[in-house]
Amino acid sequence: MRNVCPLLKKTEGGYICGAVDRTVNPEAWYCFMDYPSCPLYINYIRRQRSQETQVVAQTQQATTEVKPIVTVTQQAPVRTAISEPEDEAVSKLRSILDSMQGRVKALDETWRDYEDKANTAKSELDKNEHLIMQYIASLEGIKANLEESIKELEYRRNAGIIDEESYNKAREYVDKRLSNVSQQLSEMKEMFNKIQESILMHYKRVLSESTEAAKVKLSLAKLEELYRTGKVSKEVYEKIKAQLAVIGGQ
Repeated sequence: MRNVCPLLKKTEGGYICGAVDRTVNPEAWYCFMDYPSCPLYINYIRRQRSQETQVVAQTQQATTEVKPIVTVTQQAPVRTAISEPEDEAVSKLRSILDSMQGRVKALDETWRDYEDKANTAKSELDKNEHLIMQYIASLEGIKANLEESIKELEYRRNAGIIDEESYNKAREYVDKRLSNVSQQLSEMKEMFNKIQESILMHYKRVLSESTEAAKVKLSLAKLEELYRTGKVSKEVYEKIKAQLAVIGGQ
């Protein structure tokens, strides 16, 4: 049989420790175990003994001296804030969860910013793509004309229309322009292709998430209808709804 602390009082709302006059969890303390080792019980006994000693001393002094009667009012025990065993676990757990919640909020903000930038980049691509292709076509036309100019110079030289010196000067000028146009055209086309590929990659990623969210909303609507018409049980309804909420990020 377990030893029960004499200071433990059972009430309708639970148990009250008479040492501190507050509700306690007896399973977490010494109430049903070695209660003489309980720090609350020890402090209470010490206070009682101290008060008894003071009363005895006052009584002895009263037998030898006549003094005015002084009414001694015993102060109620001061309620001390007791840290329950679960308090530390709750505090640590809350600290961890608060930190993780902060990370999630930061990720949500980062994702929203990412979506906005991806959509803005796609809009800019749509707006400028036609103009870019026009400039590229223009440069390709200039390149083709320069190549034709070289053929024309060779024909004129071979036909004796121009001498070698005139040919060399004209050819040097055309070759220089052709080389520059070819290089710039190649760089611009490669640059545009990479930009386009990158923008579309990010946009498809955002679009994929948006499409997935739309699918989840549609599935939720169908699930609500099935549950409303009694075609699925509440247990199945809640289980599938929770799964869809996770997929949809809701």
